[in-house]
Amino acid sequence: MPAVTRAIAILRYLSKIKEPIGVVSLARELKLIPSTCLHIIRILSLEGLVVFNPESKRYALGPGVLAFATAYSLRNPFVQLVRTHLEELSKSQNCAFAAVEESGPDHYIVVAVADQNAGLSVRLSPGTRFPALVSATGQCFAAFSNFTTAQLKERFVKLRWDNPPTFAAWLKQVQRARALGYGVDVGNYILGISIVAVPVFNDSGTILGCVAAVGLREQFVDARLESLIESMREVARRINSELGQDAFFDPRHLSSEPALRASPHKPRATVNPEKT
Repeated sequence: MPAVTRAIAILRYLSKIKEPIGVVSLARELKLIPSTCLHIIRILSLEGLVVFNPESKRYALGPGVLAFATAYSLRNPFVQLVRTHLEELSKSQNCAFAAVEESGPDHYIVVAVADQNAGLSVRLSPGTRFPALVSATGQCFAAFSNFTTAQLKERFVKLRWDNPPTFAAWLKQVQRARALGYGVDVGNYILGISIVAVPVFNDSGTILGCVAAVGLREQFVDARLESLIESMREVARRINSELGQDAFFDPRHLSSEPALRASPHKPRATVNPEKT
């Protein structure tokens, strides 16, 4: 439905900008006919999803969107379960953690955060959306999804990185994530920042989201990295169990396309971040 798609585009754009915007400028940014944009935004305003300033003639995101966000947080079992685990991880590991969940086929969204490390320059906020296949979480989504290698390549070329890997190098990261059960991004997505992600699965064995750690590159090395990964894997196992997954569930045993299938030998417990 074009009207629904345009309404969502308007809400997404208003959520990204820092200042209210006029309808003509908004229509130009979204490549909409101004009259169509005005009609839709007036309806959104009547529903409280958008607010209008009659003096400046500009629109901004309205408080009505909070009702949806609150209802989602209260009713989503993953969000409810993961918050306490993230806080415990952040305290014990002294770095920032986030839980991300798929938001449509092409994005994931941060649904919960915990950050005891006030000095970290990268700030995590619930509601932030990212391309689904980017960074360490993207490695996990790609590793445990049903995408073919051709489909992954088509999506990969659209990604934006500070230090982009080649597709061949990234595919090896995906294969490694599948073999080991976690992903590691060392400065590819954000220069100087390492991201570790461990997938979480629902009771049917489908990837639901990831628990991710974010820290300075120098923080995630050697024994510290090993301890971090093991703590995150234990938390993922507990969340899987609380979501109804079998206690002996191992995502590495899931069927996959040959290009992404885990190697038959026993995977190592650790990873060298310099070679990831």
